[in-house]
Amino acid sequence: MRVFKNNSLEFLSRCHYSVPFILFIPVVLFFFYRSYALGLDIMPILLISIVSIFSWTLFEYFAHTYLLHSMSKALSSRNFLQKSHLQHHEYPLDEHRVVLSPLVSIPGAFLFYFLFYFTMGDPYSSSFFAGFVTGYLIYDFVHYTVHHKSYKIKFFNTLKRHHLLHHYKHPEKNFGLSITFWDKVFRTIK
Repeated sequence: MRVFKNNSLEFLSRCHYSVPFILFIPVVLFFFYRSYALGLDIMPILLISIVSIFSWTLFEYFAHTYLLHSMSKALSSRNFLQKSHLQHHEYPLDEHRVVLSPLVSIPGAFLFYFLFYFTMGDPYSSSFFAGFVTGYLIYDFVHYTVHHKSYKIKFFNTLKRHHLLHHYKHPEKNFGLSITFWDKVFRTIK
């Protein structure tokens, strides 16, 4: 189903699930290497990365809650992200709208990198950015798999149930995807 009348925007709003991994795994590896080359040891890199992956889950929760669900209900006033997300809710099995389009993820990556760089400096920002992008890739992987795969793993099935309740029964609840922790903290769990 189309979201945009403009053919270019329509094309750019669609994305194969492998694209984020092709684009960002080299970025993650580069920034992990960069933080090491700039003098950080392995343990601080791992600790910073764990904190930044957890930070991603908080960002994911707030972005999904406030950027994608709490804005204007009028379709005409929605931005590119909101229209794409609305389409995802209308057609949750559409494989081409289950991961973030590079039209959004690439500028977003630059924005976050510079935010981290100017607030933390190097080499910490490189480790933090690599972990944050890893969190994003985990999110895309989980989001694709909860919509299109089935596994006999309890943790995965918990995430799948949590997210599918958001889609099919309670769109105003269950905004976390990578983890359910923030929905519990902010009492948006169903």
